[in-house]
Amino acid sequence: MRSHCVFEDQEFEKTREWMIRFARPLDLARWNYHFEGKDKGSVLSCLEQFQNEDGGFGHGLEPDCWNPMSSPIQTWTALGILDEIDVAVHPMIERIKKYLMSGKDFRDGRWMAIIPSNNNHPRAPWWSFSEESLNQWGYNPTASIAGYLIKHSDASSNEQRFGIKIASEAIDSFMHLEGPFDMHLLRCHSELAKNLFEKNIKDISMKTYVEKLIHSMVESIEQDESLWKTTYCAKPSQYITSKESIGYKEMHHLVTKEVEFIKNARCDDGVWDIPWRWGMFDVEFEIAKTWWKGSLAISNMLFLKSFDIK
Repeated sequence: MRSHCVFEDQEFEKTREWMIRFARPLDLARWNYHFEGKDKGSVLSCLEQFQNEDGGFGHGLEPDCWNPMSSPIQTWTALGILDEIDVAVHPMIERIKKYLMSGKDFRDGRWMAIIPSNNNHPRAPWWSFSEESLNQWGYNPTASIAGYLIKHSDASSNEQRFGIKIASEAIDSFMHLEGPFDMHLLRCHSELAKNLFEKNIKDISMKTYVEKLIHSMVESIEQDESLWKTTYCAKPSQYITSKESIGYKEMHHLVTKEVEFIKNARCDDGVWDIPWRWGMFDVEFEIAKTWWKGSLAISNMLFLKSFDIK
């Protein structure tokens, strides 16, 4: 059964038509699952096409990097999609855990956000590898990956113990840093905290960590709403996906503002523009931009659906 709980029928149909005509198969499958009443099997089948033999993901799953080789950031993207469609047990996840535990693309206690082979393929400049730029990523995406590893591992397993170790180190680093914090790092920590709560991990003290995390997320939100459309900046949806999200209570008034922003920023063709460019690989960027529009359409529609927008 099709979902009509987000937009008026005419607006919904515009977005739906765009997705059918232009979205890549994975995002169309996600759309069909969330808004057309289809099962998640097609999402899993499409997602599996991005997984390599070593268990990691590549092939431009994250559209700004077209490297076919496995990388932590692409694997993190896959874990996010699996979480989105509420899949906790699947052979893909077992292969992901093998990749994460293999030591490949893991250095100095962190999974590498950028890998050298990125430089051999079309990409956004922020995915270009250098030793200097690698050091700037800190625990992004490691904090989130550790949380997913904990979520998908049995209690007291080697995988869960390793995930808790890395999570503890990520939290310790966060607690010793002073803000303002990068919004991507905060998102990774919000995902980590969510999974620690869901798995009821008692090895880690959460109170002061979550207090600092919420404060930092609120502080990171761009207060000038006129910049939300034209600037790549932190909005509530960077951290909040439902009323159960960490920080929702403190940001609910901002969530209400973003609801109106999303409705007003929707383009005539039914989707939303992205506020960034690569400035290189112009032909490939135009393709990636279309992929992003499909993914962003799903994110925006799910955001509105989560907050009961009729």
